[in-house]
Amino acid sequence: MGDSSSISSMRGVPMTPSAWALASLWAEIWDAPRFRSKAALTREALAPLLKIAASCVAGIQQHVLSSQGGSVDAKAAVPPQGASRDLLVALLDGDASFLGEASEPSKNPVSFVKALARSAFMTGDGDYPEGVAEASIDELLSKHCSSQLQQAELLLQDPSAALQNALEGARSSVQEIIATPPASGDLAGVANRHLLIQRLERVVEDCRSMAANSEVGPGSDADVGSSASSELTEDEPPLKRTKSQVAANLKVQKVKQHHENLQKEVFDLSRTTSALTKHEIPEDEIEAVQAELKTVEEARKKARNFGEDLLEDMLALDNLSGLAEDDRTTRKTVIAGIDGLLADVDTAKSRLANMHKQLEDKLKTLEEKKQSKADAEEPLPRADDGPTPRQLQQSALQPPPPAKDVWQKLRLPLRFYSTEAADHYLISATVPGLDLDDLKLELGSSNTLLVEGLKLPSQPAASSMRKKIGQKIKQLAQRSPKQSAKLADAIAQVAADAYVELGQGEFGRFAETFQLPEDVNTDAIDASYKDGVLRIVLPKVPRSRPPAYPVHNAGRFLGARGPRRRNAHPGLGSAAAAPWGGSLFGGHDDFFTW
Repeated sequence: MGDSSSISSMRGVPMTPSAWALASLWAEIWDAPRFRSKAALTREALAPLLKIAASCVAGIQQHVLSSQGGSVDAKAAVPPQGASRDLLVALLDGDASFLGEASEPSKNPVSFVKALARSAFMTGDGDYPEGVAEASIDELLSKHCSSQLQQAELLLQDPSAALQNALEGARSSVQEIIATPPASGDLAGVANRHLLIQRLERVVEDCRSMAANSEVGPGSDADVGSSASSELTEDEPPLKRTKSQVAANLKVQKVKQHHENLQKEVFDLSRTTSALTKHEIPEDEIEAVQAELKTVEEARKKARNFGEDLLEDMLALDNLSGLAEDDRTTRKTVIAGIDGLLADVDTAKSRLANMHKQLEDKLKTLEEKKQSKADAEEPLPRADDGPTPRQLQQSALQPPPPAKDVWQKLRLPLRFYSTEAADHYLISATVPGLDLDDLKLELGSSNTLLVEGLKLPSQPAASSMRKKIGQKIKQLAQRSPKQSAKLADAIAQVAADAYVELGQGEFGRFAETFQLPEDVNTDAIDASYKDGVLRIVLPKVPRSRPPAYPVHNAGRFLGARGPRRRNAHPGLGSAAAAPWGGSLFGGHDDFFTW
């Protein structure tokens, strides 16, 4: 490596709206309480590779279909995420079998990116749909994603020499600016210099944050994928705006205004994040750590909201077609600005996640010290007060499975996708383990469709959870006689709550309401479930001319989904103790409960 061109190319990974959406979906996996501090791989460690893989998937999605000569039925297409999310969850749980030889992403980043990209085209059962072959996907990756794979390869190399060159170049350029002060009355020149100062201060803060962490920290993953989305080509519009172009112009201007409003909000978020990294709190005060943790959680909620808003705006612009010339120019500029803000929000989210983990670890240590002190002051229980620790350990090695109603109470935030064809719409979701007896489709009075179902763990997944719970209970029982007695008194509840902790975000009941387009033939709606993929076909009523409403691309929901829960996000709720008073795998997050 050794030259600055390699570093600049790290900023060249194209992140289209669909790529951002997929990367965001993958990143949400770490929001489950059990992965916040116990995952085999951290979100920060994989963030650059997730963005590269998402860029690859977005870059070859259309090619996967066209390369098969149209042999893949649109109604049987796999949702954009495919089986990738489930395979990533398995990886974080320690099962890297789907990666083959690339079991360590840090040593085989290219192989990891390819494996993850392939899994995005698999069904929920982990197989390729008819008409899609692994060899064809590998060929498309080599042909259309060579630059992204080069970025993954660069992550193995030390960028110190290029960083030194960049530093020297920046120092020289700043010295030139200092040597030529702005003329009297040059307000723009003064303002631009203040903006440069702010950017340099941000660089200094990022450097300090990197130096303070053993791993490469927050600013790194923001560099990957911070380039503007690829330009969308349009047919030349007529000289005067048509009726549809006037409507599109209003949407472009609305998104442009929202983007301008968010710029200050994102800047304030970055300043808040920087202030929190510098804030010192007493090392031995539980209340102070709890208060700081609450502040960080609030900042993470803001970052999540900003990210969702920006992604929605980008997708809204991505859906517009047939724009007038000046609207196309405006859209291109706004998309580039949104892309930059998404990178800033990504950086803030990464830094806040690091702080959140450090504070949680510190709080856990303080609480354990407090509990140990309390245990030492209490008399030991008599031998006849209950089962011995060894007896408890033996009985807990095979914890009973939970009843079905436990999963009914667990909320599963399932991601749906929609596409439009000439004669139908398609809603699909990857959901292996769907209980068909509990699948329900219900038409509402306002032309809405409710899709509700229950995802249950497979037998291998249930066995794996049972083994983890048994091992964890055994470890806790060995700590103290008091802990053993506490577990013995509530062993059934402990096991049931542990299943819920492990199942958050992976199993449970989902319910989504879709606002249907006006031309849907509601009498002919059909649902199918095959290879772990739920597909709902909405046939169209034949029309003499094309519909006036916009076409929804893959990755968008059909119509409105109702108000968003602004203060309820996975990973941002309180990781509270289970009803029995403790937790085995990170606690309960109220986002995952109905």
